[in-house]
Amino acid sequence: MARSIQSLSLVMLLLLGCLGLFALACSEDSDGDDDDNPQSCQENADCGVGNLCNASNLCQACTTTCETLADCDATTQVCDTTIGCCIDVSCGEDDDCEDTAQYCIDKMCREKSCTEDSDCTRAGNLCLDDVCKHPECTEYSQCETNVCNLETYTCESCSLDSDCPQNSGLICSSGNCVTPGSDDDDDENLLGCQEFQDSCLFDLFNCYGEKHLDPLMDVQGGGCSLLCEDGNAAGYRYTLTDGAVWENHVTESGFYGLAIKADGTTCYKVEPDIVSMVYYIFYDANDTEVGRYQVNEAEGFVEIRCADGQNSKYRFDELYQGTSGHCQGFSRNVRYAPPSQPDCPTECP
Repeated sequence: MARSIQSLSLVMLLLLGCLGLFALACSEDSDGDDDDNPQSCQENADCGVGNLCNASNLCQACTTTCETLADCDATTQVCDTTIGCCIDVSCGEDDDCEDTAQYCIDKMCREKSCTEDSDCTRAGNLCLDDVCKHPECTEYSQCETNVCNLETYTCESCSLDSDCPQNSGLICSSGNCVTPGSDDDDDENLLGCQEFQDSCLFDLFNCYGEKHLDPLMDVQGGGCSLLCEDGNAAGYRYTLTDGAVWENHVTESGFYGLAIKADGTTCYKVEPDIVSMVYYIFYDANDTEVGRYQVNEAEGFVEIRCADGQNSKYRFDELYQGTSGHCQGFSRNVRYAPPSQPDCPTECP
């Protein structure tokens, strides 16, 4: 019986020893994890004895420990006796920091945490995202381009209309967000017929043919039928004399038109841009936006703003020359309007 108790005791001691070794191994692994995930800090005191807060606001072990200044390089370092570390001296006051968003903390230029603007004492600094920053902008109107990146608080250029502030009514032109129609080009910079025929909208225009939109052409006229949805009138369908079709669909925001060839091919869909109130938006047969279009006869230009960000203006008098002819594919009109009101039904069956 005594021998059994002795054997059991030996087993327990071995188990406790193994558990101790296991705990030690776990402790060593935990230290390794801390090295991989250093503690954030604002000043040296946050890091404890033998550690300092580096320029990235992360705790790291001292490179050189010290008890007095004699233990450090006296020309570039001081001894911080509270943590026992030699620390490099990069500043004596905030203005010594070249980065205007940094502050001199424990002789080192670093970013400063904050909770309100008053915590940020350097000129032009604001408390943004809980850190003192020296922003170039905080809203789009502070930038010449009207584009403020609210992640970096810097002014940028635009590439697409979607880069412009939402609900501002601004559009992207030559890197700037501008009010539609305010960025008129000099006449010498306006493009001609060849460039128009290379534009993103030309294939759509050419598919349907400008003759179907010009009231002077003989193909206009023909039959008219009512478009009905759930027993309610939703627009009109016009069948032209050569078999082509134009559909005007009434919507809550206005209308959209469908241009359909005589063989039934849908060339495009078009609707007014209710934000700018200047452009018409063109879509292909898959209902994907291709570009925006405006004809400004008063200012003498035609503008196409492609969905891929390419924007161009064309000389109106090169695209349209009245009865003497005009550039293939170009039309002054973007929707069908019958020369005289045909005999259209007014009630759905």
